[in-house]
Amino acid sequence: MNLTIISDLVDRPSEPLYFRHFTMVSKLDFKHDILLECEKENVDIYYKYLKKRGIYDFVDEIVLPEWKIEGIRVD
Repeated sequence: MNLTIISDLVDRPSEPLYFRHFTMVSKLDFKHDILLECEKENVDIYYKYLKKRGIYDFVDEIVLPEWKIEGIRVD
C-alpha cells in the first residue's frame, strides 16, 4: 500500500524528527511504501532538504501530482 505525503507538510515541521518517526512507523509497522508528492521543479530541492536533515531514510520515492498514485494520502 502506498502512503503519499504532500510536500507542503515537509516544509513546516517544527521538528524534522516527527516526520522521520511518522515515515518510520508507516514503513516498518504498516509496510507502506512512502512517497513524497511535489511539483517537478521542486524535486531536487526537497531531495536535498530531506537528505541534509537526515529525514529521507524511509521515503521510497518522490512523485509528481499528475501521476495520481493510488493509496493513502496525507494532505
